[in-house]
Amino acid sequence: MDGTVRILSDGPGYRLGAFRCRPGHPRWREENWIGLDWHVVLPGPAVWIQPACQDLLLATANEVLYYPPDTHYRRRLAAPSGDRCLFVAFDDALAGELGLRGVPGRLRRSALAAHTYATAHQLARTLDGPDDRKSEDLPADERLLDLLHRLAGRRLPRPAGRPGSGPDSAVHYRGVIEQVKYELARRIAEPVRLAEIAAAVNYSPYHLARLFRAHTGMSMHGYLKQLRLRESLDAAVDGRPSLAELANAYGFASHSHYTQTFRQVFGVPPTALRSRRHTRPSSAQPEAALETT
Repeated sequence: MDGTVRILSDGPGYRLGAFRCRPGHPRWREENWIGLDWHVVLPGPAVWIQPACQDLLLATANEVLYYPPDTHYRRRLAAPSGDRCLFVAFDDALAGELGLRGVPGRLRRSALAAHTYATAHQLARTLDGPDDRKSEDLPADERLLDLLHRLAGRRLPRPAGRPGSGPDSAVHYRGVIEQVKYELARRIAEPVRLAEIAAAVNYSPYHLARLFRAHTGMSMHGYLKQLRLRESLDAAVDGRPSLAELANAYGFASHSHYTQTFRQVFGVPPTALRSRRHTRPSSAQPEAALETT
């Protein structure tokens, strides 16, 4: 899919990209090759697809396409705007975790929920936007793997070589989660990649992301964001470092990103809390309580 591809996010074993092919491009007259990776494709405008040794099919935005490695196919115009789609490419190991490896080696498709379609495009817009909107890689990694899980439509398989059900399994998983929390806490001011955390606890990124959410009710990025904000709260209220210095010290992309995230979590901007600290509350107007919900 070279020549008209833009890679939006590149993680360990997977990448999210956007493909565009305008009418008149030479690739409409050539045989296309998907490459050596698995691909999950979310079509945009309708396009006719003719896989090798399969029937012609019309790909539309209401469905998702699954391309196994080494798929050859041709395309024909169905919409005047050409071909425009999002795709996630991933390696064979992740395909196995998603339950896709071992299925018949042919292009398949299934219905695509509207919410999943919107989620994929929102993620693509975020990753294709300004750097201060991206902030760091951990949330993109987790959101992309969660999207892949939804697109695969498979039940999460038990990790190979891990304990089964029962008390020993529960103890094992709790130990893994506590170690992940430690890894996040010690990287509180650093850019964090999901692959780094997964390697530290000897798990695949895909399984670890789902295990952490199942046990804590939060994504790893959400947990890390709460840590950063709560640990910075006293300094934010005291006013000793500037907010720009505080943002840098706790791993935020910028002063504005820190302030925006602070407001989202605590309900007020840090400047409001700084002004309250230096204002004596009167009996007529008691100091407002901090909202943390």
